[in-house]
Amino acid sequence: MSTLHILRPHPLPYNNYNPSTQAPLHDAYEECLMMEASVGTDKDALVFPRCLGYLILELPHEAGEVVAHEVVDCHASFDRMRSLSLFYIDHLIRLFRQSKGPTPAPSEHPSRPSFEMHRNFFNEAVEPAPASHQAAKKSALRRDGYRCVVTGQADRTSVESMQPADLQKYNLDDNSVVTITNYCHIFPPSTNRFDQNDPAEKKKKYAGSVWSIIESFSHIDMLSELNSESIHHLQNGFTMHSQLHTLFDDLNLWFEHVAGLDNTYKVCFLSLRDHRSFLSTSQSHTITFTSTDPSLPLPNPDYLRLHAAVCRVAHMSGAAGYLDLEDRKVEKLKVLACDGSSADLLSSCLAHVALMA
Repeated sequence: MSTLHILRPHPLPYNNYNPSTQAPLHDAYEECLMMEASVGTDKDALVFPRCLGYLILELPHEAGEVVAHEVVDCHASFDRMRSLSLFYIDHLIRLFRQSKGPTPAPSEHPSRPSFEMHRNFFNEAVEPAPASHQAAKKSALRRDGYRCVVTGQADRTSVESMQPADLQKYNLDDNSVVTITNYCHIFPPSTNRFDQNDPAEKKKKYAGSVWSIIESFSHIDMLSELNSESIHHLQNGFTMHSQLHTLFDDLNLWFEHVAGLDNTYKVCFLSLRDHRSFLSTSQSHTITFTSTDPSLPLPNPDYLRLHAAVCRVAHMSGAAGYLDLEDRKVEKLKVLACDGSSADLLSSCLAHVALMA
């Protein structure tokens, strides 16, 4: 069956970094452990050292080292480490946590197009490098065999519009189990919301920011790979059951690569309830991405690895629960506190607005 991960807020594990050969990682992680010990049982405060510690542990080596150097540069200042942690919570974890918050943006228009539109949509040529959400969905459907990559259920509207020859070609028929699918982005469209007309300004905004972490992650080049319409390219997404799409965007579903097997992943659910809702115990706990058309590229393994790492950090550090609480506070917030205690909440709210606008 699919893998279930009981990832709840958990104390940072013992420091296993070698102080001689891994000094930056060892020293930074030790700072996180000391900060964790200093806050005692304060659940909110515990999120900050644990977020930094788990980022060091879970991110690939180069990216973890970047975080480690930033932690060391805090010189054991609780306030500076807290600010650094909040930066990553609001700009990295919140980035991938796409559908949460008071005003989530729908991934596609909720209305159902006409049958004639479906027929034309199916028959139109697909694009290896789609430049819009609609084009990406059309190309991903073709690549993924008109099925959800997790459940194998067929896309309802595609099946309804196919001719018998097409149904046979994609191993579908009138008895196929169908569902509503979406094109699910790995990096969300909000990733590239910056000044598209000023490369110098883009580089300036990226310098010293969370983008440098992403770029250090297996050398993902944000500006060339995910800039503007490139956010919709097929390496950045796949066909997904609409409810599974929400779980993925909420960091409650992720894929972990199976060592030694190309494009093969464990399907990891956070919730047993969600696992039971979508996969029976007889189904394989792994999926393998394949393409029905060699011109249509598969999802990028580096993107999926980063998404999976962010999911683990969010849940083990307590950052996911922290953001849930912040979003609930924002929904109830009427006015800012006079004593400045609403500053962190306001900052988090503005970060959410910047990503969703």
